Amino acid sequence: MHASTTECPGSIPAEIRRPIAARLRPVALSCTGPWPARMKRASGASVHAHEWEADIVGGDRRAQPVSILPRRPLRLLPFRLGLWLGRPKHVPCPVDELLAEGDSFGPLQVLHAPGHSPGHLAFAWPEREFAILGDAVATWPALSPGWNGFNLNARQHAGTLRRLAALEAKIVGVGHGEPITQGAEETLHTLASGLRVD
Repeated sequence: MHASTTECPGSIPAEIRRPIAARLRPVALSCTGPWPARMKRASGASVHAHEWEADIVGGDRRAQPVSILPRRPLRLLPFRLGLWLGRPKHVPCPVDELLAEGDSFGPLQVLHAPGHSPGHLAFAWPEREFAILGDAVATWPALSPGWNGFNLNARQHAGTLRRLAALEAKIVGVGHGEPITQGAEETLHTLASGLRVD
């Protein structure tokens, strides 16, 4: 699941922690490998995934490969190399329940947000003006519309980013880095308008 930081699962708010949505696609080192299985074992939480991602999380299908070719920012090269080498090893974790557009997940609305992957999800809490956008946006190592080269479909990603910007969330959790807590609406609109599809 994408919270403000997936490197520290204990920082996930209690309202969201009860069932834990697996991040769905083993892409980021902070959330691949044993993370969903360890969280499920440690907390007893159920694991949720989009239908397109469930067999990846469950270990029945490999995720799409990420190119090893260097792209900016170069600080991500170790992540590319690790994924290319299959490190860390993904530990299969059975999915307990599927999530889809329009579902509720605790107080959050589930949004299908394809582009990073076909089954990428985002979550919105309109009453709190809060959204979790996952890998659609990153703030580490720099603010970006996701990590360059890690989004599988650029056109879908651009459309998703415009849709997520229209949420007008004031606080935004991202897949990699710190949450956006100041000027989030303007930041997302700027990222969405500057995204080119080649």
